[in-house]
Amino acid sequence: VIGDSLFLLTHSPELTTVHANHEHNQHALDLNNNSNNSDGAFEFQLNQVAILTLPPPHRLIITVQLRESGAHGGWAARVQQRLRNNVEHLREKQPLSHMLYAVVDSIVDRYFPLLEFYGERMEELENALVDDPSPHLIKGITRVKRELLSLRRTIWPMRDCLSRLMVLPDAVIDDDSRMYLRGVAEHLFQIVDILETYRDIAMGLFELFFSSVGIRLNEVMKTLSAVSTLFLPLTFLTGVYGMNFENMPELTWSGSYYLFWFCVVLIVGAQIAYFWRRNWL
Repeated sequence: VIGDSLFLLTHSPELTTVHANHEHNQHALDLNNNSNNSDGAFEFQLNQVAILTLPPPHRLIITVQLRESGAHGGWAARVQQRLRNNVEHLREKQPLSHMLYAVVDSIVDRYFPLLEFYGERMEELENALVDDPSPHLIKGITRVKRELLSLRRTIWPMRDCLSRLMVLPDAVIDDDSRMYLRGVAEHLFQIVDILETYRDIAMGLFELFFSSVGIRLNEVMKTLSAVSTLFLPLTFLTGVYGMNFENMPELTWSGSYYLFWFCVVLIVGAQIAYFWRRNWL
């Protein structure tokens, strides 16, 4: 606050589609296959927005953003739409602080579609982990977790800023605008709660991945153990009759070869039936 003027610095989230030749596509989120170089991936960015309010006789709000908003117009288009439709009688509000509320509220509202996107993204990752826990999914989970943390770091200063706005004198923020800003603060609390929930879900996805890998490893080890068990008695038989003892009556009997294979088939069949009955195969 400078006199009756007010300067705010905040961030508006942007989620844009990138292409394979995009220079920043190493940070892209692909909904289909997590490839960093595929068309149709999404890139998350924070667009810095500066807001300056000038009291009478100027009665102006000046906004400057670091980059141009995306294809859907971003927060500025939302403010213009509210002015055209005279939402909340915005044209009739005399205090400049109500226009400040409209700008801040439009910026905060940009976070909800982004949170919805990340919610759908984590649901897709969870389904992919259940179907096929491939190692490349860890990169997608890590990227989502990192960007959720970035969003959380952006939201916390905005909460503090709104808390300070609501205690400013009436010459800067009037009572009516203060009531509306309180609603924006509640939205920020909701966003923080959703981010905390998503962070817990992301950690749960890591646990799900390692659990799925562990289950698959146990299945493989169980199969290998069953195969090894099948060959143990066969190894014993071949070891016994492979010894060079002179007095082994079975070796001189004409049907010993067929008896050996009969015993092999009988033992293996009995083991397979037992494993199948115990659901080990």
